[in-house]
Amino acid sequence: MLYERSATVYGAYAPDLPGLVATGSTIDEVRQLMREGIAIYIDELQRSGDPVPSANHEAAELLPVDMEILRTLPVSTEFAKAS
Repeated sequence: MLYERSATVYGAYAPDLPGLVATGSTIDEVRQLMREGIAIYIDELQRSGDPVPSANHEAAELLPVDMEILRTLPVSTEFAKAS
């Protein structure tokens, strides 16, 4: 899953599960929504007889992140303005 933070919300998506996204006011809320969403997504695939996709994306390096510090960082909107 990939997590993002904007000026107003947190978001996440699962590249290997097309269309599965979640947004919320906290990172913990988004994590919970993604866990629930993944379970529902896979259940629906199995119910409809569709194959569950294998992971095609992987992290090259996982770094521990102190979420409390992350929450205090300023959010830059310069990239969005330049696009």
